[in-house]
Amino acid sequence: MSILIAMPHRDPQPLVVALQYCAPEIPVCIWPEIPAAADITMAVLWQHPQGLLSSLPKLQVAHSFGAGVEHILNDPALSSDIQIARVSGPKLASSMTSYLVRQVVAARPLIRDGSIAIGMLGYGQLAQAAAKVLLEQGYRVMAWRRTGGDAGEVSIYHGKTGLEDMLQQTDVLICLLPLTPDTTDIINHNSLAKCKPGMYLINVGRGAHVVEPDVLAAIDAGQLSGACLDVTRNEPIAATDPLTVHPDVKLTQHTASLTDPCEAAAVIAENYRRLMAGKVLKFVVNRQFGY
Repeated sequence: MSILIAMPHRDPQPLVVALQYCAPEIPVCIWPEIPAAADITMAVLWQHPQGLLSSLPKLQVAHSFGAGVEHILNDPALSSDIQIARVSGPKLASSMTSYLVRQVVAARPLIRDGSIAIGMLGYGQLAQAAAKVLLEQGYRVMAWRRTGGDAGEVSIYHGKTGLEDMLQQTDVLICLLPLTPDTTDIINHNSLAKCKPGMYLINVGRGAHVVEPDVLAAIDAGQLSGACLDVTRNEPIAATDPLTVHPDVKLTQHTASLTDPCEAAAVIAENYRRLMAGKVLKFVVNRQFGY
């Protein structure tokens, strides 16, 4: 039984070294070298090649190298009996929080009001970590998520009406949603028309959350004061893309939160051991919700 690492566009060696350090007993192979496909029970994936999963007859777990899992869920070769897990941890949350705080502070000169309200789309582990720090710094924080409920000092909104209510109060909108059919294109002409005039947008979710021409139109119309996009619909973004030349758009291509190989290795090794022992995995993805 072994782990396959398939990350064609990333150097797998830091993860391999980290796994060898924290779990030397676990056999590891690296795509495209797969000596015994029938021995692979877990595959660690990031933008893996199409068709790979169907070539692994004993695969039980498709494990994302990061927090996002749409690259796995969108694979037509993904069998219904394969579990999906992802990486999560304090280093991932800390780097995301640092990025968001920097961008919120940078946006303050563009915001007319003295007191600033932060609206978060999505309220998972990364958003909760960032909200805690933003609250400590004196910001008012709201969040929109799939379900309602109480979250202490953070005001929670849900549903279509809840989204509109939050947008009308928001000075800085942060998108931290998972990418699902329900959240694709959620930031569009209609939702932007509901936002508080002069709102600033920060997207650290996925590029497909944003209809980019609608964002540019909203900036030009004064509905948005600007945008910071860590993710774009087409990556790498073309030098001729209108986003690259707009003076009120900041692009920071995937620097918001990078997976730490040591943190990832610890999660992956723990999940492999749990799999072998027949125990419940950590950070399992609910296919119905997409996260």
